[in-house]
Amino acid sequence: MNYFSDLEFVCAGKVVNRTLWNRGRIFEGYYGLQYIHKGSILVRVGEEAEECLQGPVVFFTFPQVPWHYGPPPGEEAEHCWICFQGERVEQYRKTGFLPVRTSQLGIPIREPERFLLLMKSILHLFRQGQENPIPHGRTVLLLEELLLETAASRSALQEPSIPLHREKLLGLKEKIAARPELPWDFFREAEKLSLSYAHFRKLFRQLCGSPPGQFLGDCRLRKAEGLLTSTEIRCSEVAERCGFPDRAQFSRIFRQKNALSPTEYRKRFAGFD
Repeated sequence: MNYFSDLEFVCAGKVVNRTLWNRGRIFEGYYGLQYIHKGSILVRVGEEAEECLQGPVVFFTFPQVPWHYGPPPGEEAEHCWICFQGERVEQYRKTGFLPVRTSQLGIPIREPERFLLLMKSILHLFRQGQENPIPHGRTVLLLEELLLETAASRSALQEPSIPLHREKLLGLKEKIAARPELPWDFFREAEKLSLSYAHFRKLFRQLCGSPPGQFLGDCRLRKAEGLLTSTEIRCSEVAERCGFPDRAQFSRIFRQKNALSPTEYRKRFAGFD
């Protein structure tokens, strides 16, 4: 007997996405758990404002509204998904176990490597088909484990200190993203909020998905990628404009992230000689 026949899996997959965009996609009667393990993704629901989500982060897609999402220009996202429908899913939704919302979509994940491992296990079982009730049941249980992990991450965001500092932390995040080349001093930023640096770092990570230093580094690299693909300025000047102390450090960090030097990246993605 199949105890999990009240849930059906529609599709599942994993890609490293650099160019694919879903524009106006309608999920016909089913929901999706979308996990960005690394990288960034732009997401917009219907006519709502576009949001930039940075991994590791989850967002949930749902029926009846158009979805628009894909990576920012010149960037890539490691993206896993599992889509599902059925009476059990409606219970998830009604109880809030499956959050349905059109703004503030991203839920930063606290243990990304474990979350990714669970996603890979689901993909493996999904490929075995749903006819056999044993792997199907295990897939349902793994999905519920993912939903529990997401709920735990949401709960962490509701720590009393976060609502108190939410707007200021989000404002700081936007300022860093807009001017990553500045010499940001996060100890000083913590003092402005009357927080210890350790607590400031914890709150920033819970709210924004990564610690402030890592977020700053990612923003500098994104700006560098944009300059490399849209201008012909020298790599040393790109490094300076993005806040790196010298070209050598810039090249080393850039290669670590992209597996390409800045020059190689420019030739591949912008066509410069």
